[in-house]
Amino acid sequence: MELKEFKNIIYDILKKNGFKYIKSKYCFENDELLVFIEFQKSNFSNAYYINYYFVVKDLHKRIEKLTIKVRDFGARFAYYNYEGELVNNEFELEEISKENLTFSIQKELDEEVFSAFNKGIYDYLSYRPIMKKMSSKATKKYLEEQTKYLD
Repeated sequence: MELKEFKNIIYDILKKNGFKYIKSKYCFENDELLVFIEFQKSNFSNAYYINYYFVVKDLHKRIEKLTIKVRDFGARFAYYNYEGELVNNEFELEEISKENLTFSIQKELDEEVFSAFNKGIYDYLSYRPIMKKMSSKATKKYLEEQTKYLD
């Protein structure tokens, strides 16, 4: 697959799901969260990673224009084969098909991105302990503040 086709397929999927393309990144937001999706070229092969980063808006109220630099937590999209089995988190352009790419992107959007918007940050991160551990100190403190009255 050519790079242009790869990016066009992803653009179409993200656009159908409500994302906007702003300054070489894809963005989606609600009142609480903002997510950025970007491509990262592998240094070792003709492959790309698809990274996504969340920004918790309550943590950055003083910043007028939120950018990817203020990210609070994130990860990478995974690539799946025809059977829906995880292959890896690298999209090797010579090896991927349009069908698998489409399936992988939509699956990751539904399970990893939109679940944060639908479930809320606390529930989302409680099922992802590694991501929670890697989140910013401000995010951890925010979660602590938000949940101290739940007990």
